[in-house]
Amino acid sequence: MIYKLTLIRDLPETEAGFTFYLRGGMASHDGEEWFSWITREPAYARIYQLFVEERSDWVLIEESNIPDTRYELQDNFPNNRLVSFKEALDEQGFLYDDSFHGINNIRCCGEQLKMLGATKADCIYCSNCGKAVQDAVNYLVWGLKDVEPPRRPYFTEYSYDPYQKFITGRVKDENLK
Repeated sequence: MIYKLTLIRDLPETEAGFTFYLRGGMASHDGEEWFSWITREPAYARIYQLFVEERSDWVLIEESNIPDTRYELQDNFPNNRLVSFKEALDEQGFLYDDSFHGINNIRCCGEQLKMLGATKADCIYCSNCGKAVQDAVNYLVWGLKDVEPPRRPYFTEYSYDPYQKFITGRVKDENLK
């Protein structure tokens, strides 16, 4: 489903009346040209959070008549559940420091986790026990041996919650000590 979100009250980031279409991690002002709202101005993330919380006193949520032809990302993982980053860490039993600045110092088996990926952490894992957390959308490297990567490589083809896109599993053997 593609939603039209309209801000009803002023926020520090933007004024009431700010409107955009929402399609998972993508946004559009005209329903034709889509962009990743996560990397844009903070207003998008703030309005998205109000949308998730169903704060109708802050944002008008309307179903649009724009057809959504994307595939459900979760359908690629019938035996695994997509979860938030924090839920994935907890599911694997990883230890971490959680503060106002975010999650830091992630560790397991007495040491910090390793990372796979070209420019970011596509997959984080413990090189001792093999437990891992994989970003199921924005990945260049697929590090899990027990879960296949999505069948289609472009994240814009999928419908998903941008905060619920992580999957847990076992890291590939070549990354173990």
